[in-house]
Amino acid sequence: MYQVGFGDCLLLSFEYATLLPDGSSKRHILFDCGSTHKPWAGFEMDQVTDLIKKHTGGQLDVLVSTHRHRDHVSGFGGSDTDDAFAAMAPRVVVQAWTEHPDIDKDAIEPTFGAPGVTVAQLRADVQTMEQLAERVVSWLDALPADEQAQRRYRMLYDLAADQIPNKAAVDNLKKWSEDGKGLYVHFGNGHDRLQEAVPGVTFDVIGPPTLKQHPELRSYAGASDEYWIAASKEVLATLDSVSTAKQSKRTGAKIPITALPIVERLRDSNAESLLNIVRRMDNFLNNTSVILLIKAGTKRLLFGGDAQVENWGFALGKPALVAELKKVDLYKVGHHGSRNATPRSLMELWPKTPSGAEPRMAGLMSTRLHTGHGDEENETEVPRGPLVDALKERATVYSTHEMPEGQLWLELEADLAASTPFTLVPPA
Repeated sequence: MYQVGFGDCLLLSFEYATLLPDGSSKRHILFDCGSTHKPWAGFEMDQVTDLIKKHTGGQLDVLVSTHRHRDHVSGFGGSDTDDAFAAMAPRVVVQAWTEHPDIDKDAIEPTFGAPGVTVAQLRADVQTMEQLAERVVSWLDALPADEQAQRRYRMLYDLAADQIPNKAAVDNLKKWSEDGKGLYVHFGNGHDRLQEAVPGVTFDVIGPPTLKQHPELRSYAGASDEYWIAASKEVLATLDSVSTAKQSKRTGAKIPITALPIVERLRDSNAESLLNIVRRMDNFLNNTSVILLIKAGTKRLLFGGDAQVENWGFALGKPALVAELKKVDLYKVGHHGSRNATPRSLMELWPKTPSGAEPRMAGLMSTRLHTGHGDEENETEVPRGPLVDALKERATVYSTHEMPEGQLWLELEADLAASTPFTLVPPA
């Protein structure tokens, strides 16, 4: 797992006892590469891409882009990094089915459509959300510096900025997927191609579901197909009213002194309204995350991107799959340790470690403290303390935010023929 600050970048490598048909004895899978907050001053993403090239020998077998948020894909579109990834020539590029460039606009799954919510509606939602996010960020950029520094506006800025697409990264992923390299997955499909790319390893794609499989995936829109049209109007009205209140306070317009507390409450209320809308945007894109359950020898590894309850809910409703999830040995902690990406029903599948015993599980968490994502007062800080504590009752948790400055990666290893848990490899 690489240190990228508030973001994600993880390399999974398998070593084989004998040479594979292409003459190699290794296979490499990269999950995401992006960040929105550097781990320290002077950090640059090309330091990480140089390491990925070194650790893979310059060849990526599988690249998994779990979803399009900047903190997961920005490295694929950086001026100093995109050439490096292109040179590593990923053989298979995995994305969610919603990213397929040629899917029928009327489809609710990657075939022909049926009555219900369509990809055209879903993509229209995404476009509207991105436009709203750009409007919010532009408005925040125009605020005086002292107001930009206020906690509620920093939280709003961080969430809104992450919704704006990194066009270069999205375009590169599309380009690297050409010539049949792209694999657009949904619950229950895609595993054959992955197993061909990484022999001897079993892949179960357990998310995201299609809209036909799980209409609740679009539950952010409530009962109305025009939710985001209404939200757009609410955003614009809110920005206008907040701007008016700010201007009145700054210019000394005719607001009685006794009314100033009311104006302050209006500003707080409107900021909270914007924050709620932007959180819905964030939740929706997170719910398009690819979720993979990987089985290799005696080990089960679970990677869920930033999937939220609506995405997880479909998989957790399958008894046979739940039985497999109980056996997980390594869990990549979802959404940087936020409370809404590791459902309680998933956590409770894993028993607590008996007192005095070594945990059977390992957890990997890529995060950074004090980024403006949530706060303790509202029990939304990232990483969420009680969630991390609950994980530590079940697993040995390794987190990038606990790595010393200058350390660019941490490595775990495990014997796939043994029952022993994953262990930390001492830094070189």
